[in-house]
Formats: sequence, structure tokens, C-alpha cells
Amino acid sequence: MAEEVYVFASGYNSKYTDVNEAVQRFRLRVEENVTKLRDELDRRGWLTAQARENLTLLDHDGMDKINAMAITLKSIAAGH
Repeated sequence: MAEEVYVFASGYNSKYTDVNEAVQRFRLRVEENVTKLRDELDRRGWLTAQARENLTLLDHDGMDKINAMAITLKSIAAGH
């Protein structure tokens, strides 16, 4: 999952000219899986409050939040 979010975030600049389109595509393709993973990691007690927040996409969030998700997931993967 971390790789999927990272690849999406990395490819954003070359694939999408509109930030809103990119976020919408993320919501359609990836968000549900990130939410499921976030909930499972939280259930296991592996998330800090900040990590949980980073893995939660709110209506007003944009590519900066998707980038934060990628960084957070990579950090979690490296630590476990």
C-alpha cells in the first residue's frame, strides 16, 4: 500500500494538470485501501495520533496530504 500511494503521489506531476482531478482519482482508486489499512494498523496500536491523522483524507485536503500519506506509510513499513 505504501508503494501504491508513493507511486501515485510521485506520478502526479506528470499525469495530472489539475490538483482536484488528481485528488479525485486518488479517492476513486486508493483511498478505500488506505482507510482499511489505517484502521487495521490503529487496531493493532501501531499508529500515533499524528500518523492516524496523516492517513485520513479530509474533504479539503489535496496532494500535500497524499504526499504525507506516502511518507507515513513508508515510515511505518520501515519500522515494522
